[in-house]
Amino acid sequence: MPLISNLELTLIIPKSIEAALFIMNIYLINKKNKQTAWKDRSQFHKSLLIGMFAWVLYITLDMVIYTCAGLSMDETTPMGIYQGYDSNYQSLFWVNILRDIAFGASTVMNWNFLIAAFALRYDEERVKAVFTNNAIVIILMGAITIIISAGDIIQILISSIGIDVSGIFNGFAGFSIALNVIIYLISALMLYLTLKDIAIEDPSKDFKKRITFFMWGIIFLGIGHIYWVILGVITLISPMILVLPTLFYYILGHLFWIISPVFIFYGFGKVKKTSITVEEN
Repeated sequence: MPLISNLELTLIIPKSIEAALFIMNIYLINKKNKQTAWKDRSQFHKSLLIGMFAWVLYITLDMVIYTCAGLSMDETTPMGIYQGYDSNYQSLFWVNILRDIAFGASTVMNWNFLIAAFALRYDEERVKAVFTNNAIVIILMGAITIIISAGDIIQILISSIGIDVSGIFNGFAGFSIALNVIIYLISALMLYLTLKDIAIEDPSKDFKKRITFFMWGIIFLGIGHIYWVILGVITLISPMILVLPTLFYYILGHLFWIISPVFIFYGFGKVKKTSITVEEN
């Protein structure tokens, strides 16, 4: 019988909620722009939609990766640690490839949320000059995305108590997550500065409230990443600190990522004639 982690089967529930909430946001935000051709939409809305779609891809693949990693193994597989692109176990080999795609999608979301925040603060021409029409920046972002994706490895631990699937928490993985968190923080800071500018210009409270919700949506994505780093460090250094069931700590981590699309929904989900557009700033 294939080895499947009961923990990961349970975590499909919060991961599915995350995916569903982001899909709902994609639908609602796209709905209020459906009369506008994609090429004519503001960079803010295009980047926002691409970013959320990339996150849906990430979390969907995440469900597959962690539940299917041990399908090539059974009760006769020797206890120990198995990691990386191990051709002896096809499920582990393929989930590592899927992990590359998933981590790449997560990084693509980060870049697009950064561009969305930049677009909200500056005009379209500035966005084109700095990001979308800048070959050097595009190549740099692409190279960083590939490097980050390739360095993330899935491993399986088979012990007397069952199977545990996890990412290898090493220096490279820590650097990758730290870089993603930095991108989140820069995006949030840019939105905060936008709010300060708006306070001076004194536009509608509705506009300020929407930017605030979007900012907190990005912040909670970053908090989620920071949480997984802290949890990984504690697990490596002093696991005895974690006195509650493992499921509790995992659910808590995914709760941050569930809160994020809720904030984004309240910032952009309720369609009004006063909805955010880049041109309003």
